[in-house]
Amino acid sequence: MIKQKYPHLMAPFSVKGIDFKNHIFLPPCALSHVTYGAPNDLGIAYMEEKARGGAAQVTQGNITGPGGYGDNGGHFNRYFTNCFTDMAFTELATAIKEHGCVASAEINHAGFMAGLAENSNTPPMSSMGFIRPDGVKVVQMTEKMIDDAITYYANIAKFLKDCGFQMCMVHGGHEMLINQFMSPHFNRRTDRWGGSPQNRIRFPKMILQRIRELCGEEFLIEMRISAVDHCEDGKNIEESIYFVQECGDLMDFVHISAGCGPDKAYLTQEVCFQPEGLNIQYAQAMKEAGVKPLVVVMGGIVSPEVAEGFLAEGKADVVAMARALMADPQLPNKVRRNQEEDIVPCLRCNHCLGSNKTAFFEAKCMVNPHMAHEHRTRLIPPADCSRKVLIVGGGIAGMKAAMTAADRGHRVILAEQSPELGGAIKFADYDSIKVQLKKYKDYLIRQVSKREIDIRMNTKAGKELVQKVQPDAIIVAVGAKPIIPDIPGIQKENVMYAVDAYFQPEKVGKKVVIIGGGLVGCEVGAHLANTGHLVDVLEMGPELAPEDNPFHHFGMQAYWAERPILGHVNTKVTEVTDQGVKAVCEDGKEILFDADTVIYCVGLRADTSVTEEMKKYCYDVVPVGDCVRSGRIVDAVETGYHAAIDLA
Repeated sequence: MIKQKYPHLMAPFSVKGIDFKNHIFLPPCALSHVTYGAPNDLGIAYMEEKARGGAAQVTQGNITGPGGYGDNGGHFNRYFTNCFTDMAFTELATAIKEHGCVASAEINHAGFMAGLAENSNTPPMSSMGFIRPDGVKVVQMTEKMIDDAITYYANIAKFLKDCGFQMCMVHGGHEMLINQFMSPHFNRRTDRWGGSPQNRIRFPKMILQRIRELCGEEFLIEMRISAVDHCEDGKNIEESIYFVQECGDLMDFVHISAGCGPDKAYLTQEVCFQPEGLNIQYAQAMKEAGVKPLVVVMGGIVSPEVAEGFLAEGKADVVAMARALMADPQLPNKVRRNQEEDIVPCLRCNHCLGSNKTAFFEAKCMVNPHMAHEHRTRLIPPADCSRKVLIVGGGIAGMKAAMTAADRGHRVILAEQSPELGGAIKFADYDSIKVQLKKYKDYLIRQVSKREIDIRMNTKAGKELVQKVQPDAIIVAVGAKPIIPDIPGIQKENVMYAVDAYFQPEKVGKKVVIIGGGLVGCEVGAHLANTGHLVDVLEMGPELAPEDNPFHHFGMQAYWAERPILGHVNTKVTEVTDQGVKAVCEDGKEILFDADTVIYCVGLRADTSVTEEMKKYCYDVVPVGDCVRSGRIVDAVETGYHAAIDLA
């Protein structure tokens, strides 16, 4: 008799005759994969992969109407306008349902967040009129505009139903249009659409009523709300409970999120600085209030054990997992098969949402190189013939290459010169914040150990090893070396490299100055501040961690604000002394930052020496990871994966 480790998470259930095979939903996680307003092959394959992985329900994100009405930037909108979009959305719904998964889609309207419609002068609209910081005029919606908007939501819902979707999600949270009416932070109207809680919920209530009238009871409705707005004069949990109680007969699920406004993005797109399951207290409040709809909770939930706990304790009815299913779409299937140790851990880094420069156009997962390429690649294609592959270096790139090459049928030898695997992320064992990174390191080590890989520790690569092994191909993954800044006093005894602070915490004094305010410096500083140190981070450039994505950055700033750590930009270090660090600040004055310990992290230099050495003894030598270009975890994962995929 098979015993489920997570029985509540894996239990099937039904709502109005629609069957859900477990309690894991994929909430909206749209990518920029549209053609003329409809999901293209890439977008369909991306969503189908999540359905194939075993989720009970998959929600296509951000369906909006034509023109400026629902356009919130143009990156991931889907317009319902013609037979082409009808066919594309029908194919999308079919692709999801073919795997026994319930097909849903999110209906949205950006309100004052909207961009101007192409070839139109239609301005953004909202509950209130005002001039946006970018100078765009937002108009206050009239009675007719409000009624048109209600029809807009209902028509999209009917369109989705006609295309084969079994349910829809109405986005009533964050800073989108519905919450611009529901939240007193946005809505200061004095007519029947504003003022009292009863008036402020009139708009969403009429939307739900219109959808019910048009689509019938058999078409399920899920509504996302911000249970609390986390802003001045914002909506609180009591008002949200009142809304759900008043509209309980009009929705089948209430989807609990929180936060509104770009500066609170870390509360709507949670990062590693927040606890897993950030919104569970609000879901629990809904359950305790006895609301009629099933309560779906989201909020950085990436672990099946955490999800199971929420359900077992009655704090929620369903768990929504987005980024966890980006990292490993097969998570639900692996949970069902009790293969938890094979789940690829999500790092909760939000790199999947892009960087400051690339925004939504760089849709990449740090740990899943297949994500956003589902339409054109097989995950692990078998090799044409088995080759002997020597992989030099047991860090992220080396282990990923070893796993992938072994899975393709190659004979793999993994040589690591140190006594343990892990490479540049060994420090995660000691980081007080990066819990998920440690899980990922342990996952990689576990996976290479499970495969038929010849792992050789304390083994340095060179001529002798190559002549003994006689490999057909060599993948070099030896990493990079830290750059030591050319600063007077940098060799003093009170100075160390950033990573050494993790391995030798006893040498780190109370007052710490970090030279280098890139992402590494900022995250090391966060860890040290969290473990009782007083930290100053000095950056010679105009901003801290410019390579960071905005969601992670907002979360880190909020984390810093509650701890003894300060950042100083446009600050150039001139000397390290026994008392601290001298630096010239933005105003041109040189000051001394007191420090017991000085830490530097000003970048890495790729180690190309081993690659050049290997090329003397083997025709096929491929460098990967930091020894190509010192960079990010995503670069190590992708280069290791693709080097193994490209082996003939």
